[in-house]
Amino acid sequence: MEFDYLQIREMPSYNDPVHYNKIECLMEKEWNEINNFKYRSYTEINAWQLERIRELVIYAYNNIPLYRRKYDEAGIDIAKFCSWKDFESLPIIFKEEIIKGFPDEIVANRSSYTHTVRSSGTQGQFVTIGVSDEAFYRDTILGIRQFKYQNTSVFTEQDCVLFIYGSPWAVSSINGKYRHDFVSMYGNIEECVRAIQSKHPTVIRAYPSLLKRLTEVVGRLDIYGVKSIICCSEPSDRRFRNMLEKHFSVTVLDEYASEELTRIALECPYKNYHLEEDSCYAEIVDIESKKTVPYGTQGLLVGTNLLNEATPLIRYCQGDIACIIGEDSECNCGSHFRKMMPPAGRLLDSILTKDGCIIPGSYLIEVAYNWLYYQDIPLHGWQYQIIQEENYSVHVYIVPYKSSVSNKMKQDIIDSFDSLFKDGTKVILHIVDKLPYVHGKKNRVVMSRVKRN
Repeated sequence: MEFDYLQIREMPSYNDPVHYNKIECLMEKEWNEINNFKYRSYTEINAWQLERIRELVIYAYNNIPLYRRKYDEAGIDIAKFCSWKDFESLPIIFKEEIIKGFPDEIVANRSSYTHTVRSSGTQGQFVTIGVSDEAFYRDTILGIRQFKYQNTSVFTEQDCVLFIYGSPWAVSSINGKYRHDFVSMYGNIEECVRAIQSKHPTVIRAYPSLLKRLTEVVGRLDIYGVKSIICCSEPSDRRFRNMLEKHFSVTVLDEYASEELTRIALECPYKNYHLEEDSCYAEIVDIESKKTVPYGTQGLLVGTNLLNEATPLIRYCQGDIACIIGEDSECNCGSHFRKMMPPAGRLLDSILTKDGCIIPGSYLIEVAYNWLYYQDIPLHGWQYQIIQEENYSVHVYIVPYKSSVSNKMKQDIIDSFDSLFKDGTKVILHIVDKLPYVHGKKNRVVMSRVKRN
């Protein structure tokens, strides 16, 4: 089958009674089970995951050409698939394979999906996948569970979530309940403030870079009814979110997700990250060997989307660096979902040293925050970007805000990287009027242009 790419539908609007009713019926039937799933024992959760993955593997082998070819080449006998050992023997799927296979190799047929979604291309490559209505319905309900879970107060069906985003969520409410309002992140920042003041959202969901801009024009948000803010789509660390909490006087928590794998992990009110175990099954593999590593070991995150059969993503690597702590750690939030360390960013958003070591982007962001705390450099309003070029040199670009950068500040900034670069890597500072690498919607703070195997 061959489709005209431009005729394939994007995310459609689900704002009609047919979809409203289906989502509402699914909530009435399964809400208690979905909402309480995180409180099951991890043994029960893990057993459910294996059975769901078994269903996906069988479907993928029987219906998706890419998987049939990959599994046959690896000598996988689907009829004998019954354990986590069998699962770990499945070949990993990479983004390039999904891109190359769209649509003929990655969907069963045109009727197996109702719309497509695509990542925004933060790695310079857009990936498109087919999504079914059923997957979208469940994803919407898991979104409501997220807003309840990450909200420190009671979140009810009368409450509103304001998406300050590039485009609205396809559902604006569920028959008037759980309203999803929207204001464009590309408009004037004052428009975002007016939307908050007029709509009185309980929850705001926005990019960290947009929230930073918001701090420059508005203070406390609790006076407008806001109880919590969810940072999404760009990396941020706890120190940055603490600053936002203090400025806005509301709780600020992180969401770790992708278009392909949906919600991967959420930061709970006690500031721990828990995997979303019924949305995406996550594992960590060694960067070189691609073999599964023990809990507590940093490596590449490999995820299996547990919602969407239209384009199955089984053991899919999107290039993230992460570390899963394990399943036995307790948390005051009550969740039995496994904990993970804060996301360390994309492999391509990390620095590769000459001796082959990988420095996650989060480490470099931490260095940048320390410019204020240890070098007394006034960072308010500054923009920065850290780029590694092909010759392994690291270029730091800074756009100052209403202040000059003295020679001492420049040297302090260069010296601040000494603890990370012990191999003689040269750090070059540039004071510029605008950042050199700004593409798409997301701001890539750290980026390496060194080719990797």
